[in-house]
Amino acid sequence: MGIQGLLKMAAPASRSAQLSEFRGQKVGVDISCWLHRAAFGCARQLALGEPTEMYTRWIIKHAGMLRSEGIEAVFVFDGQNLPAKADTNRSRGDERGEAKREGLRLYNSGETMKAEALFQKAVRITDEMVAVTINNLRAVGWKCIVAPYEADSQLAYLYKYVRLLPLLLLCCCCCCCCCCCSCCSCSCCCCSCLLLLSRLLI
Repeated sequence: MGIQGLLKMAAPASRSAQLSEFRGQKVGVDISCWLHRAAFGCARQLALGEPTEMYTRWIIKHAGMLRSEGIEAVFVFDGQNLPAKADTNRSRGDERGEAKREGLRLYNSGETMKAEALFQKAVRITDEMVAVTINNLRAVGWKCIVAPYEADSQLAYLYKYVRLLPLLLLCCCCCCCCCCCSCCSCSCCCCSCLLLLSRLLI
């Protein structure tokens, strides 16, 4: 959700662990974070409008890491934009648009390395990308949920009221994770969840 200082504030509520520690458990994943990370690897194709599903292959590969450790995951996608974040989303959209325009200018000028960095800043997850990812995940047996609004709030709800999912952060780049410490005195389940899900890109 882009709350500055949240990770530092909620750090005492998390700890590092190996995926193997969660064998046999069911976990929730804010897949929107994974989608952004995966899209970085094909940012040029996305910016140029070239057909690609590299991002979904990346997700399937990393989801397979969970399965290999005997972990059952539920992937939760963002739904509609929050009206309260309209100004923030508009600002971010403007920044992405500017990054894409400058990236295309550099790319057409032959400065591909500089253009690539800007294309990554310009990454935008489209409804089509979400649909492709959901279909591909379900095709290999994963469960997917589209939240009414933001995925992190939906995960907090599932943990707090349904008691379905332990709070678990799955790092995108390795086989380690961070999980919410059950002995933490913080009563804000949502904050702990936000911490863990926001750190997916680290």
